Amino acid sequence: MTADLFTALVPVICVVFLIVGHIFAYRLAPALGAPLTLGIGFLGGFLVFSALQGMVFPLDDPSWNDFGNGIADLLAYLALAYTYFHFVNMGETARRVRILIEMNRFPDGLDREEIHFLYNAREMIDRRIKRLSDTGQIFEQNGRLYIGNQTVRVMAVIIALFKRLIFVNRLQT
Repeated sequence: MTADLFTALVPVICVVFLIVGHIFAYRLAPALGAPLTLGIGFLGGFLVFSALQGMVFPLDDPSWNDFGNGIADLLAYLALAYTYFHFVNMGETARRVRILIEMNRFPDGLDREEIHFLYNAREMIDRRIKRLSDTGQIFEQNGRLYIGNQTVRVMAVIIALFKRLIFVNRLQT
């Protein structure tokens, strides 16, 4: 295998380790939850990335070309990891995906009442609030909900900024 081909495959190899690490972490410690085990998988993929970069671009004779290839590989790994994160997140939170998963469990189909029973708005919101509260992202005081972790506030601001940049002419809620 040529060095160029191997260099191109480094991000893909690392994402495979991310996915396998995520699966193993979640199955070994499901109480940690999907986000934390995904972080463990990401760390595993990044450690493999670091090791492979050391093999491909040895530190004893670095060149700017090696540095550029390393940065390109890092950006590709981060993009693939980000895609995987959203793929997992979509399966966890997207209502249409969750409804399709439920419908798959019932070969005779579901009527609208059964779907409404499975996914009523109050129950979904209560579950999301509980999840946010359990992870310390929000807290309740005197019957009102507040952001509990400033990292969440920063993430919300960054996401809102990206939405404004991307969807300039569309109202995003």
